[in-house]
Amino acid sequence: MQTTLGLAAPVFYGRVQPELYAPADPSVATGFTYVVGTAYNERPISLSFVLTTDANAANRQIGLALLDPFGATVAAMPVASVQAASLVYTYSFLAQVTTPSAVQALKVISPLMNWIIPPSYQLAVTIGSHQVGDQISVIRYYRDRFSTDPKDYEQGALDFESFLNSVRLSGAIVG
Repeated sequence: MQTTLGLAAPVFYGRVQPELYAPADPSVATGFTYVVGTAYNERPISLSFVLTTDANAANRQIGLALLDPFGATVAAMPVASVQAASLVYTYSFLAQVTTPSAVQALKVISPLMNWIIPPSYQLAVTIGSHQVGDQISVIRYYRDRFSTDPKDYEQGALDFESFLNSVRLSGAIVG
């Protein structure tokens, strides 16, 4: 998918709207799910968060999944490493990365598929073997958003059919 001067091409309408989304921290001992709204398609650029593990002995396995509106898995990506007890790791899923990296300085970098996510689909982060005190925090999701409305143009711009109708109404074109 290419973008040119902020315009989406070739399958979306109007401008690309890059945004940073920073939700509240989820409950302890859970992952989190982000649901794409109904007015946009989205292309993830990066997703990062911090996982703080409690002292219970277990190897936690992080996974990222794309779910359809009914919760069925469309695609899944496990992280290439595990996190032990009493550690704080920062996880980053990046669209520019093609190969996962090992843990370095308590950071884990994983590829993020070049998905175009339709409205009402979900990104879900799971923690395998999670323990009661494990906590995800500092979630940052950077995304490109594309309108699902073909009439969603910049202020003052018209689609071609509306332009012709306005010219016809002005009397400049007859027929």
